[in-house]
Amino acid sequence: MSSIDTLASLAMLKVNLDVENRDYIDYLVPFVGHILNDQKGMLVSCDSIRDQLRDEFGLLIPLSGTEMVLRRLARGRYLRREFNTYVRVSQIPTPAIHERREELKTSYLSIVAELIAFVRTKHGIDWTEIEATNAMLEYMGRFSIECLRAYSTGSVIPCSRKQGARDLYLLSSFVAHVAEHSKRTFDALTSLVKGHMLSNALTCSDLGSLPAKFSSAHFLLDTPLVIRLLGLEGEIRRASVGEMVSLVRNLKGAVELFQHTLEEVRNVLGWHEAHFDSPLARSRIILEMRRAGRTRSDLALLLGKLDDELEEMGLRTRPTPRYEEAFEIDERLLHEALSEEVSYGNPRAVEFDVNSIRSVYALRRGSNPRTIEHCNAVLVTSNSALARVAFEFGRRHESTQEVCSVITDFSLANIAWLKAPMAAPDLPRLELMALCQAAMEPREDLWKRYIEEIDKLQTLKSISARDHEILRFSLKAREELMNLTLGSEEAFSQKTIEQVLESAKRDITREIEERSDKLVADERTKRVEAEGRESSARDRARRQMGKVYFLAERISTATGAVVFWGGVLLVLSSSVPSGRLLEHLLLGASSSPLFRVMSSFMSLVLTVVVIMSSVHLVFGISLADIRGKVRLGLRKAIFARLRKWLMEEDEIESLS
Repeated sequence: MSSIDTLASLAMLKVNLDVENRDYIDYLVPFVGHILNDQKGMLVSCDSIRDQLRDEFGLLIPLSGTEMVLRRLARGRYLRREFNTYVRVSQIPTPAIHERREELKTSYLSIVAELIAFVRTKHGIDWTEIEATNAMLEYMGRFSIECLRAYSTGSVIPCSRKQGARDLYLLSSFVAHVAEHSKRTFDALTSLVKGHMLSNALTCSDLGSLPAKFSSAHFLLDTPLVIRLLGLEGEIRRASVGEMVSLVRNLKGAVELFQHTLEEVRNVLGWHEAHFDSPLARSRIILEMRRAGRTRSDLALLLGKLDDELEEMGLRTRPTPRYEEAFEIDERLLHEALSEEVSYGNPRAVEFDVNSIRSVYALRRGSNPRTIEHCNAVLVTSNSALARVAFEFGRRHESTQEVCSVITDFSLANIAWLKAPMAAPDLPRLELMALCQAAMEPREDLWKRYIEEIDKLQTLKSISARDHEILRFSLKAREELMNLTLGSEEAFSQKTIEQVLESAKRDITREIEERSDKLVADERTKRVEAEGRESSARDRARRQMGKVYFLAERISTATGAVVFWGGVLLVLSSSVPSGRLLEHLLLGASSSPLFRVMSSFMSLVLTVVVIMSSVHLVFGISLADIRGKVRLGLRKAIFARLRKWLMEEDEIESLS
């Protein structure tokens, strides 16, 4: 059995979910059926099936899980139970499991090849196929449920060793790369995560509790999770915790926080507001806010409306329980254990954690819940070290031996997702991205050594205050530190700092140049857009002016004709005595109609000719010139008036 077989098996669990969509025993039935159909003998035992699942499919299924599968097959009359063994009765349907496994193996061999090429090209490290596959398995092993006795082992996949910082960083870097550049590969990796999360159910000693809801459970969020829900540590972390909270609520669980946790959240926000602009301040909150372009005033605003924000998110604040001697724990022992095992940047943080764990025991009031579905209270944290210490403390010193007083947010998300995987299809993807983001941040021991070294170099005047500021606060410096050391403290040296500083300065110079180029380009774009708007406005104004001119031309033509011929009639009436005209008309009236018309027409024509000749001889102007001047004058006056009525001032100005 190779490591790639195990990867294919994880993916097949996810495929079985898509195909079967029933319960967790059904996901494993095809694997067991395949083994039984190939088995020569008729007798079947849990031990042998467990060993063959490990050898052929690379799945470490506990005996309890194997027993449940065999019982399911016996109820289906494929097996018959005799004393402590089973006898195979008939062939078990296994829907193309061999073909499906070979297809998935081919797919994941391709992804392993991608990983090998990425690590070689990006980081100059040569991995063999076995090394790359084992690294992927160890990475998937991180998606396990911790600190709950109901889950008998950390993972169903065989992890030969705990993954080191280097391999974790390399895998996270690869995940981030394919998430951005290869949807197919990222979807395949997400299928592995889903498969592993589904496999966690098979390690549970009480599979019957999985369908149950959280109606009797109260989950108290730790301060870091509240901070994430507020969006102060980036969108990915906010979405991951938010999806978990939504899923728990859909399962009727209560999600709350203690009153003293709210006080700690206020303290955290207040400290970050006060130190936001301090060159000595270093925290993920400040880094993420700077990365998102947010400012100190955003923190002040959030602090002022914190209660409203929590209410809008549906987070109820629960009063911290009073001290009751019958339900108290040894806080001194717990304080010592936490101080030894958990790295606290703030000494007061350990006091809040002790109070939270004490409060969980007080709310349980001496009960010893066997399943998380029926625990009255449990603290949910993002700190796996805190969960482990609380688990050991409960196991050694208290009665809580089944459900720990503290579980990680990932464990809760995993259990909730197992209850309703179709209700939150995006949760595994978000968990994968959250792990990826966390793994690409410098670990506390590496960052502490890095800070000590750059502080020493500044004291020795080996670097300037400006260089120190770049090394400490530049986001590029953090990325380059991880890229050079691959997250390993052993790979860190003074030369690393020189390389980080050089890279960060290059990045800053490039950012300044890009910003300058962007400003120039923006200015050019604005100028072109302004010119375009002006040109467009001028074109519109010209079109409007043309319409006004055309209208003025039409009106002046009609009006000019009226004015001109009216003037001619006035001249005629003053040039020919009215009596003569009347006499002429009367004489014409006594004649025949044709004579009358011709007489009138000839009289008018003669009069016009006489007048035109007289004007032309005296003034040198023809009647047509007079008519044109009248029309031109009217057109100017009408055009000016229409332009004022029909056009805006800015349109007129754009043409001036």
